[in-house]
Amino acid sequence: MGRILAIDYGRKKIGLAITDESKLAISNLPQLANDQDLWKTLPQLLVQYAPEIILLGYPFSTLDELTPVQKEILAFQKKLQSLGNFQIILRDESYTSVEAGQIYIQNRGGKKTSSKKIRERKQKIDSLAAHLLIKSYLDFSEN
Repeated sequence: MGRILAIDYGRKKIGLAITDESKLAISNLPQLANDQDLWKTLPQLLVQYAPEIILLGYPFSTLDELTPVQKEILAFQKKLQSLGNFQIILRDESYTSVEAGQIYIQNRGGKKTSSKKIRERKQKIDSLAAHLLIKSYLDFSEN
């Protein structure tokens, strides 16, 4: 059995989560900056965790044309696929960031994040969104 890596793509930050080998536990990983260093860091991460499946968050839409973000994600997918022998599955991530934000607030006892901690909150939400991608995939595949 291999691991599942989830990627919540963002124009500034990339949220990440990974399963253990048995796919029973999901761990949030530190987010990556979507900058010039991404394609140096991401291959190292792929070697370290050796996922067999990568779930890539993708905002599905009913529009006839691809949105700019969809085009970016498909280009990201193509470049990512060139880095290894793993299956990439596009997963609808339309509401994962919203759900992640709600979970984050609930876990803080309903307290909103202070303006000083907005950056910390965003970091946790990006990885939590990736975590939710894995959870929904595993929940769906068990049935």
